[in-house]
Amino acid sequence: MMWKDFLPTTVVALCLIVLGFYILKTKNLHVLIGYNADFIKGDRRKIANKSTLFIFSAALLTLALPLLESVAIMAVFIVLAVIFGLLLGLMWYLKKQQ
Repeated sequence: MMWKDFLPTTVVALCLIVLGFYILKTKNLHVLIGYNADFIKGDRRKIANKSTLFIFSAALLTLALPLLESVAIMAVFIVLAVIFGLLLGLMWYLKKQQ
């Protein structure tokens, strides 16, 4: 494996980590949702913390993709499905907070 194999997933994971820290610090959920987050009725700090956990989990799994590619290709598909499930779970969690 070369460093070029890690570069794209590292950039994506770092962007997700920066997004997670931004949401954690500012509680600015409209960045995550894409429109005004006034519909959220619950405690924004709690919702931002749980949303950040979803994002950090996806970032860690994104970092693991090149390593898993060298081990087994089926593991890559499983991790991609888990990342997709995390993102769907995050959207479901935010929708449930109305």
